[in-house]
Amino acid sequence: MSSTEFRRMAPTAINDDVLLHILSYLHGRDALHVALCSKYLYHLAQPRINAVVVCDSPKDLRTLHSYMFSVSPPRSHDLENFEITLLTFDYPESANIDFSDYWEFSQVPLIGDILMHAPRLKHLCLERLHPCLAADARIAPALAALERLESADFATVSDWTWMCMAAPLSACLRSLRLSYFWHEDDDLQSEGESKTLPPLLHALAPLHNLHTLELWNFDPPPSGCPLPAFPSIRDLRMGAASPSALELVECCPNLSILEFSLLHDGSNPNYLPLRDGPRWPPLHRLALFGHTEIGTVLDRVGTANIVRIANPGLTFRSDGANQTQVTNLLALLQHTSPISLSLPVGVEETPGMTFWAQVPALAPRLRILDLRITFAALSLENRRRLYNIQDTLRPLSIVYLSISMSKAPPTPGWAVGDEMEIDPEPVQEDCGDATQVEEYLTSSMVELPGRVAAAIPSLRFVTIASARKANPGILSKSSTELDPDPVRIPPSSASSTQLSVGNHISTRYWQVINQGENGSSRGLLELPASEGERIRNLADDAIRFVNTV
Repeated sequence: MSSTEFRRMAPTAINDDVLLHILSYLHGRDALHVALCSKYLYHLAQPRINAVVVCDSPKDLRTLHSYMFSVSPPRSHDLENFEITLLTFDYPESANIDFSDYWEFSQVPLIGDILMHAPRLKHLCLERLHPCLAADARIAPALAALERLESADFATVSDWTWMCMAAPLSACLRSLRLSYFWHEDDDLQSEGESKTLPPLLHALAPLHNLHTLELWNFDPPPSGCPLPAFPSIRDLRMGAASPSALELVECCPNLSILEFSLLHDGSNPNYLPLRDGPRWPPLHRLALFGHTEIGTVLDRVGTANIVRIANPGLTFRSDGANQTQVTNLLALLQHTSPISLSLPVGVEETPGMTFWAQVPALAPRLRILDLRITFAALSLENRRRLYNIQDTLRPLSIVYLSISMSKAPPTPGWAVGDEMEIDPEPVQEDCGDATQVEEYLTSSMVELPGRVAAAIPSLRFVTIASARKANPGILSKSSTELDPDPVRIPPSSASSTQLSVGNHISTRYWQVINQGENGSSRGLLELPASEGERIRNLADDAIRFVNTV
């Protein structure tokens, strides 16, 4: 069937199941436009008009409630995705005030009305859950009655939350995100609210289909209680937590992904060491924030296919002043033996990274390396350090190497996993030779693929990301034989555009190919962005990448 014939087909010529699947991607105004096309389509599209709702102000909540209950049965019966943001509880309302630190919950019964008449709800996000439960006793049973609920995101949670929830959440729940109250929630702190493990374990016990559990600000003391098993949980993410929160890992025998960060502001009194026990079962991915987290899990972690360290402040000094950090990192690699490693380093420290020579023996499976290089300060000395980085990595038998560069690390945050990204936008330096160094870095990023390919015989793919575009004319050897002794490209060869905040990131991809008779020499073939992205996405899987290449 041609595309023209398909466009001319009447809606009745398409199976209802196919139409419903297409309409499942539409909501709001888009669904309304489809519904107005014909009476037949109206019957199918009408429920999607009110399927997705985001409420982010007190006025929005009043308007939404009036709209939902202006007909019978209420339009809330069609609601599938409902998000109630923090600003829904903003007070006082004023044309001159966009945000307030004072919250007002007199309209919470309107939320209760909607939840009690939303039997099709699949996805729910509700900020300030604790005050909402206190303001309207109907909300707890309404949440328990949402039999189709598949994902829930609740903020401002405490032990009292689970005491209030007499009935469990839906057994269909597959994803649960809980943000516990923290030290700035003065109203809860003053009321003596607590965060302990047993009430959470009791709430999780009936959720036999729960796949993903994400916890924020969950910093309980050691529980000392018997731990149940939650075999369905395969993805556990904890941010701004305490070491005792890691007891949850023992409850998840089939865990595949673990992401963990501690709260680093010194306000947590529950930073007791993780209790002794056997090593955890093998993981597919382990994401940690930094040095402290590495030390916390070191005695319990087992094999992990992918290890990601997020903190851009992770550096290794050549004077040995932080030898404990290096020792812990090597111990982590020995226990996890990853296939893929993502690691941030400071370029000033690359001469001291002699530990790479020990990595092949400690982590023999390592095939993928994501090296995120940051600059604490720019200086001409960095030229030599960057230029010789291939010698640092020479001992490795990696297949895929990704190097990204940023001029200065951002202020550390408390996120975990894929949310713990490093902002690669550079910061303008006030130094006389900044322009010269910037130009040199541009040309070095062009030379670097060839140098690392010549230094690492096993290398098949190289990805280089920098904070500015390199001059494409500089790359004269992208598909020719590599020079075993590459010549430095002078700064004048590079683009003269200066780095500044807001410059976009340039990412380029190369495949290392064998050339000459019997493949006696190696060359670089630059890949299109689409192909490079495909290979990088494949590398994110680690095991599938190694089995494919």
